[in-house]
Amino acid sequence: DGFGEKPGQLLFLAASNRPWDVDAALLRTGRFDALAYVGLPDTETRTALLREHLAGLPLASNIDFAAAARRLASYSAAETVAVAKAAACRAFADSAENNRDRPINTQDLDAAIRQIHRATTPGMLVQFRQFAEAHGLPSPEDGVESNDAAQPLPDSPVQDGITPFCQVSARELKADIELQPFVSYALQHAGINTVRKL
Repeated sequence: DGFGEKPGQLLFLAASNRPWDVDAALLRTGRFDALAYVGLPDTETRTALLREHLAGLPLASNIDFAAAARRLASYSAAETVAVAKAAACRAFADSAENNRDRPINTQDLDAAIRQIHRATTPGMLVQFRQFAEAHGLPSPEDGVESNDAAQPLPDSPVQDGITPFCQVSARELKADIELQPFVSYALQHAGINTVRKL
């Protein structure tokens, strides 16, 4: 308010999915004057996101966006949009492969939901709750619909930001490393070997 009338005024906004990693000096009074928690979208918002990102595409008449949105409890807005796009891609690929037009249907949404995994883990929600309590913010549960809060978070293959594309035990790994004797006097003097081939 008033920024347009006062030349030279600056407004800084910052966003982070990991606020607990922000330097405490930036979070104290006089730096950022207000903190706000933007939580995961509720069922109504997820329904609207699915409708919006599939608008203008051929849709089956019996497609139930609300039912799909309820299955996406604890999904972020970006993940919900990804589900819509994956469903559209699935229908398009099927149409191209079979040389026929067909609308996006419930099976496409179901397959997309199985394909797109949510990244929010129970541990992350605990961290957000602790951060909110420490900084006087509303709890992350505030404003969450009861039907969302009642649904347990499903197990997710994503942990600590790492997606395990494959599982390999340590005894299955073998490495051949060839070291360069030295590259420069400084490296040799410091005892640093550089890898020539791995």
